[in-house]
Amino acid sequence: EKKLDFENPYHNNPAQAIEILRNHQMARETIKKLLDMEMDASIAASPSDLKPDSDGLFKGIGAVEAPRGGLYHEIHLNKKGIIAYANIITPTVQNLTSMEKSAQAVLDQHKEKSREEKERLMNMVIRAYDPCITCSVH
Repeated sequence: EKKLDFENPYHNNPAQAIEILRNHQMARETIKKLLDMEMDASIAASPSDLKPDSDGLFKGIGAVEAPRGGLYHEIHLNKKGIIAYANIITPTVQNLTSMEKSAQAVLDQHKEKSREEKERLMNMVIRAYDPCITCSVH
């Protein structure tokens, strides 16, 4: 019986597969509960409930679980609803430091290998972190 080593980047992909299956089960349960609930529209927030901050900006922060990890947004809108400030923190950005450390560890452990072999090992490490190239260059 094999166990996942959560400090080993090569075990990231099998861990993600397990996570996807569990999230699918939880989503089905949540959808079923929501469909069984009676919704009360009177408790929903309306635009008139929103109040600007002391600097006149409407500010919001959100966090969601994305396929590669946590995705965080901070948005500030001016009184006209135009974005005055936006900050997006992607999972790829959060994983960069660990990815760099793992890549350096591979190089340190395989100094005697050929350039081609080191490149193959580096590609394996980077793929294990599953970086989103679009997100990493935003």
